[in-house]
Amino acid sequence: MINAHGGKLVNRVKDVDPSGLMSIDISADLANDVENIADGIFSPLEGFLNQQDFESVISKGRLANGIAWTIPTVLDVDDDTGKKMKEAGDVLLKNPDGTGIAVLHVEDVYSYDKQATANGVYGTNDDSHPGVAKTNSMKDFLVGGKIDYIQRQNETEIRKHRNNIRHQCSTY
Repeated sequence: MINAHGGKLVNRVKDVDPSGLMSIDISADLANDVENIADGIFSPLEGFLNQQDFESVISKGRLANGIAWTIPTVLDVDDDTGKKMKEAGDVLLKNPDGTGIAVLHVEDVYSYDKQATANGVYGTNDDSHPGVAKTNSMKDFLVGGKIDYIQRQNETEIRKHRNNIRHQCSTY
């Protein structure tokens, strides 16, 4: 059996009560990222990149601890939302259906250079590149921190397969 990237299969599915937490709505793409983090698909990530890891990924293609990671996994927000999230500490992330799916434990909120990010990740600043266009359309601040996945989406065939693989990996 091949080890998970980084040597550890991450599991961020937790039983956490989100009552009373500040909440924000996230896109379907970000909701997928949250689920992928929780299920260990993005191992060794346990949440969205903090500033140190983000800058290392952009400049070196590696997390700050030296593990290869070339595409930043980030949550982008505007300045006002970022300030509120930092103050709140723990924030409920809600999918496009309005369901709270995870709690983000905010470690840092930081600004970033979109042009440097696009160039570091994609090797270009050309807006005709879809990754560059997406980077340039992002909000101006990023929020880093671990997540606790609290609400599994509807059980689908792929999710059943994920759970089966996790069970198989845990028996080795």
